[in-house]
Amino acid sequence: MKKILKSFILALVTLALAFSLFACKTKEECKNHKDTNGDGLCEECGEKAEKQKDDKETEDDDEKATLSLIADGEVNFRIVKGADINSGTRLAIDDLVRTFKKMDIILEVVEDKESTIKDDDIIEVLVGTVESRGEKYKYDRYSLGLDGYVVKQLDDKIIIHGGQDSTLESAFIFFVEDILEIDSDTEEVTDVVMKDKDAVEEIQDDYDITSISIGGVDLKGYTIAFDTTDKNFAPFASELQSKLYSLAGYWLPKVTLDKATDKSIVLAMRPKDSTPEDSFRIYVKGETLFIESEYSNCVKEETALFLAKNIVNKTGDINFTGSIVKKDYSTVRYEDFKAKGDGRTNDFAAIKAAHDYANEGGQIVLGKATATYYISATGGESITIKTPTDWQGAKFIIDDTNLHETTAFKEITTSIMVVKPDTPMRKATETQLTRALADGMPGRSTTKIDLGINEPAMLNIVNNTHKVYVRYGGNQNTGSHQHEVVVVDAEGNIKEGTELFLDYENVSSIEIYSVSEDPIEIKNATFTTKASRVSTTEVIGGETVTYREYFKRNISVERSNTTVLNVTHLVEGEFTVEEQAQGLTGANYSGFFSAANASDVTFKDCHMTGRRYYKISGTYGFSATLVNNIKLDNCQQTNFYKKDGVTIATAGSEYWGLGGTNFCKNMIYDGCLATRFDAHAGLYRGQIINSHVGMVNLIGGGDFLIENSTIQDNEFISLRTDYGATWNGTITIKDSTLKNTFTDGRIVNMIWTNHDFGYVCHFPNLILDNVKHSNSNAFDLIVSTDTSDPNQDTLSSWGDYIHIAGEPRDEYAKEELFDVTNTTNINPLAPPEFIIVKNCDEGILFRMINVKFFEKTTIRGFDSYPDYDPNEVLPF
Repeated sequence: MKKILKSFILALVTLALAFSLFACKTKEECKNHKDTNGDGLCEECGEKAEKQKDDKETEDDDEKATLSLIADGEVNFRIVKGADINSGTRLAIDDLVRTFKKMDIILEVVEDKESTIKDDDIIEVLVGTVESRGEKYKYDRYSLGLDGYVVKQLDDKIIIHGGQDSTLESAFIFFVEDILEIDSDTEEVTDVVMKDKDAVEEIQDDYDITSISIGGVDLKGYTIAFDTTDKNFAPFASELQSKLYSLAGYWLPKVTLDKATDKSIVLAMRPKDSTPEDSFRIYVKGETLFIESEYSNCVKEETALFLAKNIVNKTGDINFTGSIVKKDYSTVRYEDFKAKGDGRTNDFAAIKAAHDYANEGGQIVLGKATATYYISATGGESITIKTPTDWQGAKFIIDDTNLHETTAFKEITTSIMVVKPDTPMRKATETQLTRALADGMPGRSTTKIDLGINEPAMLNIVNNTHKVYVRYGGNQNTGSHQHEVVVVDAEGNIKEGTELFLDYENVSSIEIYSVSEDPIEIKNATFTTKASRVSTTEVIGGETVTYREYFKRNISVERSNTTVLNVTHLVEGEFTVEEQAQGLTGANYSGFFSAANASDVTFKDCHMTGRRYYKISGTYGFSATLVNNIKLDNCQQTNFYKKDGVTIATAGSEYWGLGGTNFCKNMIYDGCLATRFDAHAGLYRGQIINSHVGMVNLIGGGDFLIENSTIQDNEFISLRTDYGATWNGTITIKDSTLKNTFTDGRIVNMIWTNHDFGYVCHFPNLILDNVKHSNSNAFDLIVSTDTSDPNQDTLSSWGDYIHIAGEPRDEYAKEELFDVTNTTNINPLAPPEFIIVKNCDEGILFRMINVKFFEKTTIRGFDSYPDYDPNEVLPF
């Protein structure tokens, strides 16, 4: 039998022993066994007066027998099931119902609901906590203790309960077997009357912990107050409640924080402050026990430790006072997660685990200054960074030596580290799109895109019915869906400088990126890439196969308001010129310092390395896609100069240019030394200030500024032919020098192409303010010497200067121009409004070319044009 029945048997044995003390040793000599005074004992021999006592008990029982449960073969009770009964008790009730059913007796079983209350004479057996029958019949199970139970009569009710699920189940079984005297073999029932002697109420009091108090006040009547939505404290609140009940018999109700009183155990997250040494603390103030943490991820560990040390293993009286626990959880170290930092052991898993832990709680992650963390295989996973990270001068080795496109695709196309936002990208709903487009399709004049999200955000506006940046040439493609980013405030107003620069005939979707995260820094480390030593060119079946998949294996920033500070990237093991001459070609890399889908991203005081160029595709040190306000601040290219002092060229030479970007807005180089500023598929607004740059490639629009800088190339600006040589805006070059060995300087490198790029191409407005040439006193406006007009409808006069749409060209040979076969102009180039030269040294000559194309342009300061007059009203 279960524990309850064992208790009853023990009680019966004890009672029998007590009676035996009064038994007459000479009972065979006693014949009458008279009990005239009703004490149950024979006055003659002292032995139990059996007949008289039985008569007396029968009389007493008849007086106390108030509930007839079974009479004349019919049950006279229904069972009311409390909502808190467990499955075991429900099964026991079902067993009883089936047993009665075999005897053609229907036992009514109802749930604890007011709708099940009936005005009849049926006795109700209340199993578990039943609330609908009135407060009088609601039994507090927790007053029984973990092993306590009750089966008793109250008016026309029988209350059955237990201090826990298992004891409730046992109490019900006791009611069935010992009071109803029914088991699975019962074939018929006899009358059953519930008597007082059948009731049992056992309250557990044999706890090892005899009492718990806080500040001298006993815990009885306390509550546990916490944020019910907190995924860290909520489980602990339940565990604390359970432990206090099972170990000491205290059942403390759980309440929300706003219901906390002086008599509460308060579990709460608190804001981060300037004293990290107590970022997790447990203390008593007055009569209240506070358990507080600044970091959610340490709650489980520390609260479990607190329970183990202060409650689970304790006995006797416990009194909590003063400061109990105080710990610093403000930082996380790789070594805490078993990183070796020995330059040989793959620490990827340990580093990832450390950041995963910090991401959960919001801690700063620290590297070790003397460590060299080695990363080889990653299983195609990335280390996600969401919190400030200070590597403290540590070194990292990224070993790509044996990586190859065909053997580890996920390895090469996955970033080593990704800085991610807490709020992931989400797409606007149909309702939000309808709201945003209520006033028509957006375009260059749009000032507001209100999705009703009530928070600042960066939006990516997408039109999947139209292609733009349809690339021409050796790397030609079918273009990208029209899209660009804008930044809006909480009301949807577009932030100045991020406005749309294309008009939209359709909007198929809008992506929403959070810009609300607090600023963070990722800083202070040196990364060395051991480049792949597996050639991307190989001979298979007599044919040469070349792989062109871009490796990532980088740091990618995909979180707004992020600065990467004082990080150096070096490269080892690339194929040399001599190895390349033997047919070995290295892998292409998309940019170690990378950014995407974010606003306000800065790389500051970083050292970037230009990569080898294998005549297949370029390899970048820096790249960005769909980023607003991306800045390189005092970033230096480690190999800007060759060892012999000759300037490293950009494309087509031994080294490739440093950076390349797509679909960005507001890109800035400030105080930088780099071989390339390259906007591929569309930049809106940008600056090069206080810098020394080898090549400036532009496609896009808006205001662009070169100021206090040196451009070390054949021209100040190169408008990319493969994207239409277009800049729809104003380019200002101020207080800057063009440095090369040419006799004459060039302002713009631009070759027009008869190709549909998906947009109208523009020649930029120009302001040349105090520009100089290191080797000449003459500037040509553009490269071409043709005098024809690319804005005309037919092109017969252009002759050999027309690039025919779709014609292939050799990527590595000199650019060829093709004869005209179609004279229809499908790319009429829009001329600029103005070209202004001012504040330049006397004797510098600015020569105009393609005079007819610029006949409607306001021109000042060029040869044969009026000088600039600051008092003249000009269109800028």
